Amino acid sequence: MLFAQNCAYKGGNPDFLATISCKKDFTILQGSPLAQKFGAVNSIKAIYEIASKKLYFLNSHKYRLHYEFVSNYLKTYQDLGYFNHWEYSDKNQRKYVLCNVNHYENSDYYTLEFFSDDKVKAELVTETFKAIQTATFFGKKLKLLLNSAEMSQKSAKIALDIPRLPIDSIYQNQVYQPLNRKTAYGYLRKVAVKDFKNTRFHADDIVLTDGLPNDFPLVAGIITTQFQTPLCHLNLLSANRGTPNAALKTAWTDPKIAALINEWVYVQVTDDSLILHKADTNTKSLKKKARKPIVLQTDSKVKNLVEMKDLSYQKTSLVGGKAANFAEMQKITLENGQKLNMPAGSFAIPVYFYLQHIEKNNLSPLIEAILTDNALKNDRKKLDSALKVLRKKIKAAPIDATLLKSIEKRIRQNGTKQKAYRFRSSTNAEDIPGFNGAGLYDSKTGILGDKEKTIEKAIKQVWASLWNIRAFEEREYFAIDQRSLAMGILVHQAFGDEELNGVAITKNIYRKDYPSFTINAQKGEISVVLPPSDTIICEQFLINFSEYVSGVEGIALEYISNSSLNAGKPLLTEAEIQTLAKYLEAIKKHYYYHTSYGLKCADIFEFGMDVEFKLAPKTRKLYVKQARMFD
Repeated sequence: MLFAQNCAYKGGNPDFLATISCKKDFTILQGSPLAQKFGAVNSIKAIYEIASKKLYFLNSHKYRLHYEFVSNYLKTYQDLGYFNHWEYSDKNQRKYVLCNVNHYENSDYYTLEFFSDDKVKAELVTETFKAIQTATFFGKKLKLLLNSAEMSQKSAKIALDIPRLPIDSIYQNQVYQPLNRKTAYGYLRKVAVKDFKNTRFHADDIVLTDGLPNDFPLVAGIITTQFQTPLCHLNLLSANRGTPNAALKTAWTDPKIAALINEWVYVQVTDDSLILHKADTNTKSLKKKARKPIVLQTDSKVKNLVEMKDLSYQKTSLVGGKAANFAEMQKITLENGQKLNMPAGSFAIPVYFYLQHIEKNNLSPLIEAILTDNALKNDRKKLDSALKVLRKKIKAAPIDATLLKSIEKRIRQNGTKQKAYRFRSSTNAEDIPGFNGAGLYDSKTGILGDKEKTIEKAIKQVWASLWNIRAFEEREYFAIDQRSLAMGILVHQAFGDEELNGVAITKNIYRKDYPSFTINAQKGEISVVLPPSDTIICEQFLINFSEYVSGVEGIALEYISNSSLNAGKPLLTEAEIQTLAKYLEAIKKHYYYHTSYGLKCADIFEFGMDVEFKLAPKTRKLYVKQARMFD
């Protein structure tokens, strides 16, 4: 179809347009996608009526869902469950093809997209695509987005003249990435990642940086030029703090942003753009709500190693949050009666031994001197130096010989074949509701009988990490009483190199009303939470639960990006994803129904647990190694 200058829109507030003849038509109808996975995306819902071959481009301001239009305007359905059952199926009773037409501003892509659980027949995809192609001014640019496992598998049956677009083309061509959608006032500071350690930051700084810092300072907001994994430590900490966080690839060289460096600014992270402008200095007087001091509970009565069977999630004061939740996961039973696969040979070193180490070696006065020196706490460089001295003394002080012997004896009870063990930080200020402590502390490997990677060295390194500067500042921000701190240690067999590592949230972080799990995974040992460069992209996808929406059994996979280390192919097989989904569902239900965590969320769909998992080397056996509440 050749389009004249005239647009289809003739004024008013239409329910739909039959054609999109110009940019104005698109703008009148457009809204935001139901799931905000990318920035700067405009979306229109489209319905193709199969029998009449009619097209309806819906007005997003009047109809949020396809069902609303079908029910209120076409009046062919009055029951959402019945509608979902038929209109996302491959049955002949289906009346409509339901889809979205999206425009990605950064890349100027126009795409036709289907829901991940839509079983629409390949011939109907072809028919609908060609109808939309003919009815739109951008038809020659339109592409079918392969954003789900369903559509990728169906692609071979779709007409060859339908242009396809892999999901990675969307992700890689994005310029802006909204992460924590918040607002703040502060001084805009431009600091290269390599200079972070030698820079003095303030709580009212909004930091623009050229990469992903490992030590995220206590600041009012952050803008990175490197895209972030949504489940990385930097974003989790931003979410925990309630501070704005966004990635903008062009920010480092943008002249408009350069003009605001060292100025008092207002920043807002929205779905589609980063709003950044000079602010009225009167806003400097706006006071942030003071936090109520938090005194942590410490149970130092237990003076021996503790088995997992004797612990639960409620024992954070005894062994720390990580070990307590590890023990809780061992209580979970799957529907087939099996337990979760978890690292073997586990036990916990209670907080008593850390406290004993501090007192026995007279380190309390040094800790007190740091905590009472306000000038020191206001100078990050000096604070970092003082904490380094403290950590060095903790590592240099002799460990209790009886403790060391009991640990070696306990390890030998597991058998002498496995000598490498992971000693994992487990504080009473970690993996607890309201404070996840992501990435604040260190975990180390100790090897029985090894002269270099000794068990003693691993334990003391973990204890010392309680006083990492990133951990110190985070606790200060949350008004945690640092005198009430204690470090337990979770111990279990080490894996060595892994096939894959990943992080999962047992909810849809992009859309509130849709039951899904959010997955970030990466090949081998490359970190998901702190990728080494902006050229390394992890695999991101959603496990959508179709049965709750359409009544169709099973799960549907919706991809956001593929791993850059795996030639554009999925890292996990469908069978492995099925197993992962069962594990995550069991963890979610257990914590929601059988712990106090569930009391914090009225809707189980919105209840999230942050779960770390891996595939073991060679066998690719799935293991879960950590769970904590996702606020």
